[in-house]
Amino acid sequence: MRPDDALEVERLETDLAGAGVRARAARREADRPAPIFAAALRHRLVSRYPAASAVERTEAVEREAVERTEAAERTEAVERTEAVEPAELRGPRVIAFDRTRLAGRLRWRPSLMGGKAWVAVGVAAALVVPAPAEALATEATAATLLRDGTGSLLTAGTELRPGDQVSVAADGGATLRLDGGYVRLAGGATLRVERLDGGVVVEQLAGRAYHRVVPGDPYEVVTGPITWIALGTAFDIDRTAPSGQSERV
Repeated sequence: MRPDDALEVERLETDLAGAGVRARAARREADRPAPIFAAALRHRLVSRYPAASAVERTEAVEREAVERTEAAERTEAVERTEAVEPAELRGPRVIAFDRTRLAGRLRWRPSLMGGKAWVAVGVAAALVVPAPAEALATEATAATLLRDGTGSLLTAGTELRPGDQVSVAADGGATLRLDGGYVRLAGGATLRVERLDGGVVVEQLAGRAYHRVVPGDPYEVVTGPITWIALGTAFDIDRTAPSGQSERV
């Protein structure tokens, strides 16, 4: 085949594809009822209910106008997407609508990839919910867990929740894994878990604890009026209240 013949065939394919797009658009337009007829029919139906207030009738008219606008925008977007080169028609297609007027609506419409599907048309707000941090006891000796006012023996593998308080006897010890890092409680230490989502917050109520923090969300240790914030390091805190003396941290 000569180059001129190949070019002519390509032009013919483009013209045929365009004609198909126009024919499908005309068929869809012919199947759609005239806006004037739809508005008149809606008015007759709404007027049958005298209980409907003027405000409700106004809202119905506004809804109708919005729906007509949405239908026109969808049709225009489909036609713009289909009016491309034949090679591009064979690939997946994405249609963008004017989302300022379509927020919060759910529409049933033919899928561009075939079939029908429920699609959410509107502003897609990504709800980012922080995942709870991993929190559990990996080691526990002579340690107790206070949860919802009820005390129990703390054992290795116990999952921890916000509000849990861990106390270690003078001759005991415990290691708690918190969001990839860990805290090791010495004998006589008491620690309460305050928060586990979007970062870890614990309150060291008494005794000595060694904290190992991995880089990531902030890690906070509250000791009375002072809050210690770490972003990835290791440190220990000793909180004591000697008899007859002020508390020392």
